[in-house]
Amino acid sequence: MKQLILFITLCAFAHGQKNKPLMDVRTLALGIAKNVPERFLLTEEGYQKMSFSNRQASEIIKAYRSESLPLFVKAIEPDAKSEYAIAEQVKLPQNTKSVLLLCWTTPQGKLRYYPINDSIMGAGYNDWLMINTTSKAVGFRIGQYEKPVILKPKDVKNYKVRAEKGKGVPVVGKAHFNGETKTFYSTYWRIRKNERSIIIFTEVGNKIRAIKIGDSLVKTKDDTPQAMR
Repeated sequence: MKQLILFITLCAFAHGQKNKPLMDVRTLALGIAKNVPERFLLTEEGYQKMSFSNRQASEIIKAYRSESLPLFVKAIEPDAKSEYAIAEQVKLPQNTKSVLLLCWTTPQGKLRYYPINDSIMGAGYNDWLMINTTSKAVGFRIGQYEKPVILKPKDVKNYKVRAEKGKGVPVVGKAHFNGETKTFYSTYWRIRKNERSIIIFTEVGNKIRAIKIGDSLVKTKDDTPQAMR
């Protein structure tokens, strides 16, 4: 009888959540997100475990949301009313239908989540995403003759790169150090036709790093080779 009541309660809870709209969720860890606890999203198929990597963004999970995105944890109490319980509620950007959920560990050891209004659906190879996690304003130039993109501390910006598929582009990053503008990054990046780039600026001590993450594009019907006739 107790198991039956638990099952009925779980079904009623899930039904209530499933009256809410779906949204696209992808995840990405900034740096080394230590001791990330097990978390789940509620989807049409049930509860799906989230994964966080600092090497690439996850695949899309279509999850139920409201004004916030609930992150679930498996209930450990034997008398819990549901097999899953809400662990966190992540406040979402207004009117968003797709987010990249960032996760990182603070110097104090606390885990943080931050949703970015971003969609990989329909994005092109030149639709880059830049995230400045540092305490300094950063200027980043992509291309020899382009104006630098200015990112204030904690800024997130989309930038359409002016470069051809399969070719490369010079990049230069600058910031203020001890009252002087100095170059902290300079190299040549290849533009791949099947992925865009996510650029994350991180700060360790007095040094700033630019981390480039390849973000695989979602194939559309136009990208799929036509069947042989």
